[in-house]
Amino acid sequence: MNTKDIIKRNSELQASLNTHNEKVYENMVVYIRLNSLSERATEETLLEILEHLIIGQQNGKKAEEIFGSDLKAYCDDILLNLPKETKALQFMNILYFNTLIFMWMFIPKTIGEIIGLFYPAFSEDHISLLPFLISWPFTWIIIWAVLKAIKNSVYSSKGWIALGVSMFVIGTISYIFTDQIFKDVWTIPMNLLISTSIICLLFTLQYAFKKYSKHLETKTSYS
Repeated sequence: MNTKDIIKRNSELQASLNTHNEKVYENMVVYIRLNSLSERATEETLLEILEHLIIGQQNGKKAEEIFGSDLKAYCDDILLNLPKETKALQFMNILYFNTLIFMWMFIPKTIGEIIGLFYPAFSEDHISLLPFLISWPFTWIIIWAVLKAIKNSVYSSKGWIALGVSMFVIGTISYIFTDQIFKDVWTIPMNLLISTSIICLLFTLQYAFKKYSKHLETKTSYS
């Protein structure tokens, strides 16, 4: 089975869990998946855990009786034994996410140009690149904070959720603020054709990076 099939099989088997064990397993899935480890190895391990849990449930056991009362420690032990992503795969994923981020940054501009066809006030003949460059690191920080919040809120303090929300607000404000201050700095021409072309280019690139990333993952799994 490829990674997609493993994930699908996992989803199917989860339906056989009772409410308590399903909740425990879902927390384990979130905690384990949110790490820069081999996706295939991670999904194979999660499937093994699920199968083990189902067998235990059939014998009248709860998840804690199978994996122990300290589920965080159990998950941490699993993470120590999972292989990390290769450098090539990490690099390809970085390219993919960066391209995806810039694509989503340009989407509001494209929407503005479409609206500008009917309401000229929304159309712009140029845009500044500086707000994008300033907002880019904030976006990465937001992503990191949100993922960290999700992972840490599973077995520990909910304070990370507040941090994630705060970083999102800060990132949004920073873009709006810099867009107004630097709107005439490092500008490029802009219209609907240019904006749409940029979106199409970024979409094609992110798709290619993601596709090659999957290829590297499969190649690594069978090597």
